[in-house]
This record gives sequence, structure tokens and C-alpha cells, in this order.
Amino acid sequence: MEENPQIGAPPLPQPADRFGRANWLLLGAGAVLLLLGFLALAFADERAANLPGRLAPFIILGGYVVIFLGLVKK
Repeated sequence: MEENPQIGAPPLPQPADRFGRANWLLLGAGAVLLLLGFLALAFADERAANLPGRLAPFIILGGYVVIFLGLVKK
């Protein structure tokens, strides 16, 4: 029988949770922006010529930017 080299070894340190309150708030705000953008897109006409159709892509893009910032902020 071989001995397990892990026995007696010190446990590995647990990684620190780098997601703080600000990160979670940014992720939540980005998710809300995405939801609002897709909801506005649902009210757009066929050619997206009305106001929801023109604003929805920018709201959706803003949501993705906010989510990205929430992921990379230290």
C-alpha cells in the first residue's frame, strides 16, 4: 500500500472573495438595464423607428458595459 502524500500537508489557503458590495450592485444594475432594454425592444415597431426601438440598443449595450465593470472592478 502506498502512503498518501497529502496526509499531514497543510490545507491550501482559501481564495479571498474579491466581489464586494460595489461589484454586486454593479452586476445587479447591469441586469436591470438589460431587462429594461429587452423590454423596450419588445415595444419597438418592425423597423425600430419609434422611441423604444431607437433607445433599446443603447440601454442593452449600457447594461453589458455595467456588468463588465462589475466583473473587473477590484
